[in-house]
Amino acid sequence: MGHDHSFTLIELLIVVAIIGILAALAVPNFLQAQIRAQLARVMGDFRNLQTALESYHIDHQHYPLYGVYTFPNPKQNLISYRLIPLTTPIAYIPSVNLQDPFLKLIGAQGWNDDVIRLSYAYRNHEYWLPEQRFKSWVLCSFGPDRDSDGGLNAELWARRLILEESVTIYQPTNGLYSSGDIVRTGGETRHQNYKM
Repeated sequence: MGHDHSFTLIELLIVVAIIGILAALAVPNFLQAQIRAQLARVMGDFRNLQTALESYHIDHQHYPLYGVYTFPNPKQNLISYRLIPLTTPIAYIPSVNLQDPFLKLIGAQGWNDDVIRLSYAYRNHEYWLPEQRFKSWVLCSFGPDRDSDGGLNAELWARRLILEESVTIYQPTNGLYSSGDIVRTGGETRHQNYKM
C-alpha cells in the first residue's frame, strides 16, 4: 500500500492562518515606513529651501516676494512661481518644483479656492501683511492627514495675531498619523520649529 503525502485540510488552514498573521504584522510596519520616508523627504526639502532662502536674503536683504508674480494659470504649481528668484539669475537651489509627498495622490482639501495644490506652500510675511511687516517666511506641507490645518499661519499664531484654534502643527510625538501641517519658519521668526 502506498502512502498519501498530500496536505490535510487542517494543515492548509494552519499555513494560511500563519501567512495571514505575518501579513497583518508586516503591512502596518510597511505603511509606517512609507510615512517616515515621506516625513524625511519633507524635512530634507525644507532644509534645502531654508538654506536657499537665507542665502538669497544675505544677497538681497529680503526674502523672495509674495504675490509679485502673476500666475498665468492659477492651477499651476504656486511655489514654483513664488520662489523663482531662488533659481535665476543666481541658482541658490537647482529647482523649486518640489512636490509635497502628502499631496501626490490627492489634491489639497480645506481651502476655499479651486487651485489644485501639489507642492509645498510658501509665504513671506514682509509683503503678505503690509500693515504688520516682519521679515519672516514660512514653508508648509499638509502632513500625513493630507488636509490644510492652517500651517501657513504658524508665524501669525506664534505672534498671537490669530486664534490658537485656527492652527494645528504636526508633532511626531503624537504619532505618525497625527493631524497638523508640517511647518518650517525662518528669518525673524517667533515660531518654535519642531525637530523631527
